[in-house]
Amino acid sequence: MIELIYSGRLGNNVLQYSMAYLLSKELNYKIKEIGNSYFPDSFLVSSLENITSGGMEIQGPVVIYDDFTPLEEELLNKTPRKIILNGYFQKSKYYVNVKDEIKALFNFKDVCLDSDDIVVHIRKGDIANTENDLPDDYFISAIKRFGCLKNIYIISDEPEHNTVKKICDQFDCVKIATKSELDDMSLMVNANNLILSNGTFSWVGAFFSDASNIISASPRTGWNSGLIPQINLKIDSPRWKYKGVN
Repeated sequence: MIELIYSGRLGNNVLQYSMAYLLSKELNYKIKEIGNSYFPDSFLVSSLENITSGGMEIQGPVVIYDDFTPLEEELLNKTPRKIILNGYFQKSKYYVNVKDEIKALFNFKDVCLDSDDIVVHIRKGDIANTENDLPDDYFISAIKRFGCLKNIYIISDEPEHNTVKKICDQFDCVKIATKSELDDMSLMVNANNLILSNGTFSWVGAFFSDASNIISASPRTGWNSGLIPQINLKIDSPRWKYKGVN
């Protein structure tokens, strides 16, 4: 038995769901989902409890897997046990080799975009004025790197923020495309050119895309900087281009 405890918002929940699925597949364990997720209606192809209904239901001994658990070693452990998943599981190595399999678990919407269009995710909200907040110049210089532009679609948790207004003032082809979380993430999944903010929502949208160009921050401190051992979502691929920020 695997008990999955949801925490955080949509991006976090996608990784938690994916980790529970991968562990269940490897160990043939049934999954019980605990707590409320931020999954929109119809976003999941099926619940984990339905997908794993034929798995084993073992009640003990109980072990807790969190962000510090060496999961590679645990997968080799075939001792029957009850697993409690209580973490964020933000390491790209868990998912890169099974991207298409995991993506098929979710119902992303189809969105028609031109190959020259850019989707920019600007996160403010809970990270505004913290070390994870990215400066205006990061977004503006990243947009300029693309040269000739067709459309710039901006999605943001604060579409009226000054950073968004500054980009609208500087470029002529900007469209505010923010809708629901599912619509925004689906837009990213369908894009060919992406500029990301810090956080799992942005990362998940880019990861499940087939974008040719993904610009992501490479901060000196904070989220995904390498200074937090339980977070390493960097991907070694020519598609992913990391831009340093202070």
